[in-house]
Amino acid sequence: MVNRQKNIFFPLLLILMDAFACAVALMGIYILRFHIQIIPPHGGYDPQDYIRIFPFAILIWIISFGFVHLYRPKQRIFNFEIFRRVCKGSFLAIIIIIACNFFLREAEYARILFPMALIATIITISIARAILSRTLIFLSKKNGLGAAKVLIVGTGTIARMIAEKILEHPHYGYQLAGFISYEKSEDEKDKPLPAPIIGTLDQFRDILKDNSPDQVFLTQSNFPTCKLIDLMMECEKQMVDMKIVPNIFEMLISEIGVEDIEGIPLFGLKESPLQGINLAIKRCFDIVFSIILLIFLSPFLLVIAILIKIDSRGSIFYHQRRIGMDGRTFTLCKFRTMIDKAESQTGPVWAKENDPRVTKFGRWLRKTDLDELPQLINVIKGEMSLVGPRPERPFFVDKFKEEVPRYMARHKVKSGMTGWAQANGFRGNTSLPQRIKYDLFYIENWSLWFDLNILLLTFLKQFSKFK
Repeated sequence: MVNRQKNIFFPLLLILMDAFACAVALMGIYILRFHIQIIPPHGGYDPQDYIRIFPFAILIWIISFGFVHLYRPKQRIFNFEIFRRVCKGSFLAIIIIIACNFFLREAEYARILFPMALIATIITISIARAILSRTLIFLSKKNGLGAAKVLIVGTGTIARMIAEKILEHPHYGYQLAGFISYEKSEDEKDKPLPAPIIGTLDQFRDILKDNSPDQVFLTQSNFPTCKLIDLMMECEKQMVDMKIVPNIFEMLISEIGVEDIEGIPLFGLKESPLQGINLAIKRCFDIVFSIILLIFLSPFLLVIAILIKIDSRGSIFYHQRRIGMDGRTFTLCKFRTMIDKAESQTGPVWAKENDPRVTKFGRWLRKTDLDELPQLINVIKGEMSLVGPRPERPFFVDKFKEEVPRYMARHKVKSGMTGWAQANGFRGNTSLPQRIKYDLFYIENWSLWFDLNILLLTFLKQFSKFK
């Protein structure tokens, strides 16, 4: 049966862990300040005043985390969204502490300690949550510890999709126990499933009794109302949670936006948040960040340019026509990685490994993606963005738009140097439909924080290539 105590246990565990991590951070700042004296104390500050404020500060931190929904049951312990909430909650906590100190005037505290405490707390809590998350994933993979036992009703496309997600992402806390088919059919034998079919819907009551699942996922919602109610009532009798997975049409509805003209509904594909002020914010961020990167990387870019000239004859840069926002073409700039005039004989060719046309130094540039850095110029010119769907050549766009559903929808926004698909490993010669799926998700769910997450993910992936 559903272990309902987990819904209380895990939030309590997280509260205790966050409180401990917060205490470690504050004590670390105290030691650095008054014992190691990395910042020599001055003035009449009493070290005991810092000790006395610890319980109050920790309590404020936990309450602030509650306000930003960090202790909801059945949510991830740590990912970029949780990290964002940790930062948001920590900022809220430090503001409350500063405000209380200002109005109460119980003691004098050095101002430098507030930003130090903020940074240290974010780091320690994030590390603690990351360690706990990885530990629970390991235990879940090894023996299913803490995972809810799930039965899936149905054996079709949606059932297989949800089963694959359960197996690919054990951190969500589900353990696939098997499938319940609507009725036995011979063609099911020809379609291998990731778990056994343990019976049919006619045996639903007995299956629940014999297998004691925690949850049942129903992957077909168009049952007669009376039948659906019977299934829900049976689950309730057996203390089993039932979840209904939307069918394909209902999933597509989530990508549909609705407007109205004096009450007359107008349906269309969901529009991107990248409009109006959001578009201006993204553009300002692109310009400022690109200029900073160019200034910071300029010595490194000069070294790359020199090595390209030494490695092979030809120009330093490679210019190529690409399709960007609204289907407009622009000239993309990259460091040259192939021999001079490499496509004069072959024409447009999809990138592949061990391409004989790639130079020795160019192979390293491609491996590390440093050949993409000159696109910062494209970003400053407004032809590209730091984050967005990767631009493709006109030859391939004409080909893919006829073969891949919704391919041109990715051109609603500016192309990017990196994107959500690339941050998830879909780059180069990988599944095009999967890349489109990630690109469209980015377009429909854009936020500046999402851009920052993608840039950080990209940096970490690129940094690992230098190891």
